[in-house]
Amino acid sequence: CTPKPPEAVAAGHGSAMVEVANRQRGKSYIFGAVGPDHFDCSGLVIYSWGQVGYKVHIRTAAQMFRSSTPIPRKDARPGDLVFGSFNQRVPGAGHVMIVVKPGLAVQAPRTGDVVKLTDYTKYDSTWVIGRLKPSVLTKS
Repeated sequence: CTPKPPEAVAAGHGSAMVEVANRQRGKSYIFGAVGPDHFDCSGLVIYSWGQVGYKVHIRTAAQMFRSSTPIPRKDARPGDLVFGSFNQRVPGAGHVMIVVKPGLAVQAPRTGDVVKLTDYTKYDSTWVIGRLKPSVLTKS
């Protein structure tokens, strides 16, 4: 029996991870929070993967961006990530959202806001889609 490569396993759980993220809508943004009652942008990613049995071995949007494979917008699938706010607060990506379906993402946007759905097509081409590399996701 040959085990599935980690990318195939994680990819098959993207929809379940998105369902978890969607259930967090309405919860408040708090910088550094990883749930279950409050989230920041990368904390929502970590929590959502964790609830479907995967540990994410990195913490920030910038680290997630560096540990992702670029994906054309037209090929986005549930669980892929949308990165933006480059070099505004930190070097690299300063924000991350989770693709629900092409054009739609769930995010924990900023202090004073809540986890919500966002049409990411309104963002310019500097916002990019990425898929976490298997090396940063392990089955827990």
